[in-house]
Amino acid sequence: MGLFDKLFDLNGDGESSMLEQSLAFQQWEDEDDESRAYQWRQYCEDGYEYGIDPEDYETEEEYEEALEEAKYGWRENCEDGFEYGIDPDFYETEDEYMEALNEAKYSWREDCEDGFEYGIDPEDFETEEEYQEALEDAKNS
Repeated sequence: MGLFDKLFDLNGDGESSMLEQSLAFQQWEDEDDESRAYQWRQYCEDGYEYGIDPEDYETEEEYEEALEEAKYGWRENCEDGFEYGIDPDFYETEDEYMEALNEAKYSWREDCEDGFEYGIDPEDFETEEEYQEALEDAKNS
């Protein structure tokens, strides 16, 4: 009796036929193919931070698509920064984008004329034009 006779003895007769060996080899190949099919999971980007697990996806493409949506889906519904020259596609996170957008929208507040003596605060105004108008009204009153 050879080394592989018991290993491939599928019907329990004490011997391993060519058919049994062939079936066992095919099963081994199928398992190997399956492990190769999911090998991408070992090397893919970690989606834990976004609640995405590669084990939940059959293909790398499905996983990458879900990860992209989780990471950048905020871009579809964020405030439009076009008039300020701010594009969400240039930012990795919503926080980074909102910080840049707020900087672009409100940087005028840092250099505007002080309205303290008139009770006018630039933080109370959305645009520089609104602030300047209120300041002029306060000065002329």
